[in-house]
Amino acid sequence: MGILSGLRGNASEISLEKIQEQFAPILIEGEELEKAFKIIQK
Repeated sequence: MGILSGLRGNASEISLEKIQEQFAPILIEGEELEKAFKIIQK
């Protein structure tokens, strides 16, 4: 239930600058990230 938990308020938004480099290899030309979230597990 980790994902469902995250959707109910246990997730925090993270900086796009931090995540952009990590996802660059899988994004196609012209594709951009708009939002990124990290699930916080207790």
